[in-house]
Amino acid sequence: MRDVLNKTKTRRIEDRPFPISTIETIDTAMYNFVNEVLDIKCISSNGFKKVPVVWTSAERLFQSKKDSRFRDSDGSLVLPIITIERKNVVKDLSKKGTVYANIPPLDKTRGGSISVSRRINQDKTGNFANASMYKRKGQLNFAGKNNKIVYQTVTIPLPVYISVDYEITMRAEYQQQMNQIMTPFITRPGGINYVILENGRLRYEGFMQDSYSHSNNISSFSNEERRFETKLNIDVLGWLTGEGPNRNSPNFSIRENIVEVKIPRERVALRDDLDPSTGRLYGLEGIDIGLPIEQRGTPIMNQRQVRNPGAVQTSAAASSGGGGGSSASAAGNVNTTNYKVAQSPAEAANGSRTQFTVPEDFVAGTLMVFRSGILMTIGSGNDFTLSGNTVTFEEAPENAENILFSYIKD
Repeated sequence: MRDVLNKTKTRRIEDRPFPISTIETIDTAMYNFVNEVLDIKCISSNGFKKVPVVWTSAERLFQSKKDSRFRDSDGSLVLPIITIERKNVVKDLSKKGTVYANIPPLDKTRGGSISVSRRINQDKTGNFANASMYKRKGQLNFAGKNNKIVYQTVTIPLPVYISVDYEITMRAEYQQQMNQIMTPFITRPGGINYVILENGRLRYEGFMQDSYSHSNNISSFSNEERRFETKLNIDVLGWLTGEGPNRNSPNFSIRENIVEVKIPRERVALRDDLDPSTGRLYGLEGIDIGLPIEQRGTPIMNQRQVRNPGAVQTSAAASSGGGGGSSASAAGNVNTTNYKVAQSPAEAANGSRTQFTVPEDFVAGTLMVFRSGILMTIGSGNDFTLSGNTVTFEEAPENAENILFSYIKD
């Protein structure tokens, strides 16, 4: 039976890895401290009995029906008795507890501001380990070091600290009873006035006030019932997490870390592949999207002839053109030896130079400029402009920065 209870308790902890603190849990911790921790008893007409502890928020009719020990047939309180009342709640910015700074939530959907615990996700971590070992050794569950560990981190809302003032009233018929009731409040904290209040896994700090105020009627010699009354105030430093039932986000959230990042290479976006068989580029410059599908597989110059045959220069006219010009004969004689990849310019980057010269004449529309391995974009207001064989950067490359050209030789 004990094993079943332990398993049930563990399951509850896993379902709710961090308890939520509310005003009600603080009240319960205060009541448990007086009723269970102090567990005050005194001598009465029925022997040495426990003194009842009553939370004064309940209605008088409910108390009289719930337990006849609290009130007699006339509805009067049966003494001795201890009552607890919450008098005041203060949000003091000078008492911020452990979490002193204001930490906004990580996001609006799941919330969570601070991390309170972390654990390893065994299933996902094992999957990464098996995949790595199978790739390296060809065997699952092979012993080896695994650097891809998936952690689950529990985050909770920012705790807001409050000071709650409780008034404890001790009532008795005899002086001896009052002495026995008061003594545990004075001696239990020891030489200090600091106590710990607990409610499950929640713990709060309580500070007892120095003075005990007495309100007795023994000196009036009236017809009233003899009564000894002593009041004590306890200031509890508690905290609230979330807005309770009014909270839109979860009371706690579990997040997993990123262990591997994969970025697929997009040829169409980077236009970095050349097809030697057709003499065209794969990408935005190599394939004219405006052409019909059946004509997109033709070489670059053939596409231009289809769209604007009059724009193609003759061999004689093209021979006088500079770098970047092209001719029908050059496009028709494209072969693998005309592809020039990763060609360096004649000039070296020195931190101030912006113009660099392409080593050879090239077919228009085939030049690709790479700066430190990144493909640059042509055009005014972009990365560079082109005039003949001269490439002019908008910003001067840094000293010894790598500048490379790829093109089809004219």
